[in-house]
Amino acid sequence: MKKLITLSVMCLVAIAAVAKEYAQEQPDSIKTQELKEVVVNASYLTREDDHISAIPTKEQRKHAVSGYDLLRNLMIPGISVNRTTGSVTTPAGTATLYIDGREVDFREVQSLRPKDIARVEYFDIPTGKYAKDAAAINFVLRTLNNGGYTQLDAMQGLGYLNGDYNLISKYVVGNKSINLWAGYSLENPKSTLDETESFNFEDGILNRNNTYSNVGNRDSEEYVQASISNRGNKYIWMLRGGIAWTDSRNDVGNGIVNYWLTDAAFNDGDVVNLHSKNKTMRPSLYFFGMHTFSENKRLDYVADGYYSRNDFNRQYKDNDALYKSLVKEDYWYTKLNANYSWTLSHRNSLVFTFYEFLRVSDSDYSGTAAYNQNLRSSETILFVDYSQRLGRFFYDINPGLSFLTYRLKGMKSINHLTPRLQARAAYMIDRKQQLQFAFALGNTYPRINTINNVEQQIDPIIILKGNPDMDNSILLSPRLSYNLNLNKIALQAGVSYFYQNHSIISDYYIREGNLISTFRDDCIYCGVLKNIDGSEGLRL
Repeated sequence: MKKLITLSVMCLVAIAAVAKEYAQEQPDSIKTQELKEVVVNASYLTREDDHISAIPTKEQRKHAVSGYDLLRNLMIPGISVNRTTGSVTTPAGTATLYIDGREVDFREVQSLRPKDIARVEYFDIPTGKYAKDAAAINFVLRTLNNGGYTQLDAMQGLGYLNGDYNLISKYVVGNKSINLWAGYSLENPKSTLDETESFNFEDGILNRNNTYSNVGNRDSEEYVQASISNRGNKYIWMLRGGIAWTDSRNDVGNGIVNYWLTDAAFNDGDVVNLHSKNKTMRPSLYFFGMHTFSENKRLDYVADGYYSRNDFNRQYKDNDALYKSLVKEDYWYTKLNANYSWTLSHRNSLVFTFYEFLRVSDSDYSGTAAYNQNLRSSETILFVDYSQRLGRFFYDINPGLSFLTYRLKGMKSINHLTPRLQARAAYMIDRKQQLQFAFALGNTYPRINTINNVEQQIDPIIILKGNPDMDNSILLSPRLSYNLNLNKIALQAGVSYFYQNHSIISDYYIREGNLISTFRDDCIYCGVLKNIDGSEGLRL
């Protein structure tokens, strides 16, 4: 906590000094902006070609304290908001969040003041730079030329130790904006467990019952993050950096575990002690830039990366038998993205998109198993997106190609060249009704927890094991939906189908009296989802 307070004070002092310098440099000016088209609609939800535009009402702003609160209060059909985790789901999948067209993280949306949000755009038919997303939500902010604010919010729970404290500071001087986020959260709940498991061995079914009560768990997080950005007429940029620490602990003392074969007597039980700690330190750096060459040509790009140091320590003691799992992981992640947008003259547009993902995971295992595991993966994705409006009909096609290469330590490199495709179409029946169709084809990337070569015995029965021979998963999903938007009532009904080959699932088998828990990919997953979602504009 001391290092968090020290970092926050240093950042505030730096912000004040930079703000003063910018204030001296910036002359007074009057800016004008030409409005090319104004659309007025009686409802706070307006249907456009590829998205729904929501202008929050006074009541919706009044009952919100963050960007997630306001998004939930808007009650846009199909959107479900988890304000605690920052997850926003739609019928098409998890939505990617943006602020003024720039992809953002949880902290930035959480710290948004409702009165600073001019409108929210929900792209249920993502096109252009959003075409890669299952769905996209863009918070459009009001322009603030000078001034700023500093706010502190705190939440303290009763009954057990549970608190969340956050500091947000923003200063705007002319075209430049400086932001600071810092916070600390702590949760220390009690938990009780009474669980029975059954293991089907060749000699019969072995049952296990675990019981413990009033166990203390502890989860804490500290973070500090700062950014500086500049908004010009032709060029916008933002630089952001930060660091976060998390600490999660679970301590079970004097729990009871009972083993018995089916139709056999229940034994007196063994005493179990379980102690686990998971600590993470993660510094990050982010840069965003956007060039506007003309009214119909624009380029935006992102360089985003972080390093994560993860320490995991688990000790399971069953009477006199001790099982240790100690893992120290170094993880590097880098994402490069560039989007070139070109608006053409016949109500159509063209966007070229490039992605490069680099992931490196290096893990040292000790305890009951000593091993070093390294996974390096690179994925390059190219997209071309074309959209066209023809009367009441609108369509968007987004073909692409993905080249994935990865190498696990001690094995040859594995390469996959996979086609990508997203296609969407919409027909506007009238100003209040619309039919939509969407189709998506994609693939997954490997994770070290599923494809490693390591074996870890975590208790007297179970051994965890990865599977390095798994294939790349291919995902396929078509969707059809109907949207109705009245003045105070909005409705969405739809049906979707999801198909995945080489689906990764858990797998179990018996070896030398132990249950081996591993993974397999020779499976196919498919399912049909039907949904009807409505909202009433004046209800909160």
